[in-house]
Amino acid sequence: MTPLFAPSSSSIRPSEAGGIITTATEAKLFLHQREYNETIISLAPDASVLLRQAGHDVLELEDVITGFTHARILVRATAYLDTIETRLLNLGWYPGEIEAVRIFLFNFIPPLLLLQKALATCSKTDLSIVIDGALLSGQSRDDAFQKLAEQISGSFGALLPRTQYNQLHARFCHLANRLILKLIGSRPTIYQLDHATPFTWRVSNLLADGRPDTAIVSVRHPGKTLIASLRRTLKSLAAAASNPQKRKEIRLFRASSLPRPVPVQASSLPCMIDGAPILDEAIRRGIAKYLPRIQHDNDAGAQLAQLHQPNVVVLDHLIQPSVIRAAQDFAERGIPSIMINHGSDTFQANRLANLGAALWARHGRLNMPGLDTLLCKSPLTSALPPVVLKNAPAIQAINIGTPYRQAETKGSDFLVVMAGNYRELHGHVPFVSETPGEYLRGLLEFARAAAQVGGLRLLIKLKPKKTGLPLDWLAETLSGDEFNGQVQVDTATPFKTLFETMDLLVGNNSATLQEALDNKVPLFLNTWRRQYCHFPARMTPPEGRDRAAAYAVKHADDLVPMLSAIRDCHEERLSSAELSGLVWKPEDLSTTHDYLSHALDPQGG
Repeated sequence: MTPLFAPSSSSIRPSEAGGIITTATEAKLFLHQREYNETIISLAPDASVLLRQAGHDVLELEDVITGFTHARILVRATAYLDTIETRLLNLGWYPGEIEAVRIFLFNFIPPLLLLQKALATCSKTDLSIVIDGALLSGQSRDDAFQKLAEQISGSFGALLPRTQYNQLHARFCHLANRLILKLIGSRPTIYQLDHATPFTWRVSNLLADGRPDTAIVSVRHPGKTLIASLRRTLKSLAAAASNPQKRKEIRLFRASSLPRPVPVQASSLPCMIDGAPILDEAIRRGIAKYLPRIQHDNDAGAQLAQLHQPNVVVLDHLIQPSVIRAAQDFAERGIPSIMINHGSDTFQANRLANLGAALWARHGRLNMPGLDTLLCKSPLTSALPPVVLKNAPAIQAINIGTPYRQAETKGSDFLVVMAGNYRELHGHVPFVSETPGEYLRGLLEFARAAAQVGGLRLLIKLKPKKTGLPLDWLAETLSGDEFNGQVQVDTATPFKTLFETMDLLVGNNSATLQEALDNKVPLFLNTWRRQYCHFPARMTPPEGRDRAAAYAVKHADDLVPMLSAIRDCHEERLSSAELSGLVWKPEDLSTTHDYLSHALDPQGG
């Protein structure tokens, strides 16, 4: 079997790489269309496996970037985003449009900087890349960068409406909104500004407990067709006319009846960043590509805010232009707002790590303008708002879900579950998240150590459709003698089932980690570079009853003694004392429940 991450041939220097591949799909096209005998830079482990199995020399992204690369990208991206926002404000752009552009660039600039670093290892002037299913040869580094940047920029459709509707469709949606609101009448109204999520629905129902006649509304984009919007309207009219105590969701539309803005050329946009013309051009091209759609969706948010004023706005993710604009307009009119922290962002004692945590939180997760109340899933989130927001919202507690029951009987092995926490190129968040290759290298280090600890079983929980990792290769590798049958990949078992039996959860940066603590399951914070810990972690093995809720190591050599000690000391789940400061107390959650239940009550709100 071809080894993954095998060292490159000693005769091959990184500067001799003559091609760059970013996905497994590109690798397949590359191998199908051309015989190639030069080193290829691969930005995804699943692509690396395909290329190596075909006999190619591969230089992994993780061999050309370092922890310093992450730190530098983090600092540069933060500075660029702030600079661009200031320049657009000075040019008189509307704040809602600027925020939407900033959300797009938060997702776009870090991958560009990572791509630049990879391309900087290539000295050749005739690079080969795959673009839109075609192999392009003879590309300079600058040409390759611009073409790959354009391809990466197509990955952010979730930031915009999926459907393209015409003015007739939009006018129908506005008429539907007026009819629905007429049926609602003077009843108190809660707006879930985006589509309902389990968290916004739970919070909205608690709010409605104080006023049984409250209408709970979710606001969405038009349907794919006019007929689809008509069907949604009929359902919402029926829900608005039904008994309010049945708590049926009522849907309104976010739609703009204004003409669509004309396309813009990148050359017509001002310089966004100084001293980096190639990067600036890619950024301007990306903005130009999305700006008309951003402006049109921004108009949809403005028209929604003009239509009706709810009693309170609830949301947990603020990334789409129409939601951003409506949120800003409602805030200016004094409408109370409640935001649930979308992830489990945690304040970091290390300044660089906290810069990374704040950067992620600032873009979609803690960015509600004029926010009144922030519901945090972790007590460690409560220190982030002063770093991220211009105002200081009230902090309330919320748990991720109902605690799972611990299984009465479980296997004899100490069950360790590893979560698949990594982000591919188009979703790269520097310093606080790992690339697929970094995650895989850390996974293999951890798995080799786990296989040396008797009575321990490691289950690696991965999503079956998530790309970036070579799942078949990984499963075959882990079945080898080196791992003693103690390590398996699982893509089918629900986490709910695993929470009932697991003894330790391994991960990096995920709300699942907080959920484990809420269920009194200890954590091991595993990253390949070992420079970021999502929670305060103990670096020395536990002894007897001297335990911790979270652990990490500074070196891979420390994994075996650490895991052995955790196995011996954590037969029982964590105590309330051991979880102090990491999970909400019952009285914190009761306070939130009381607050939400009376927020709409004229006497208690």
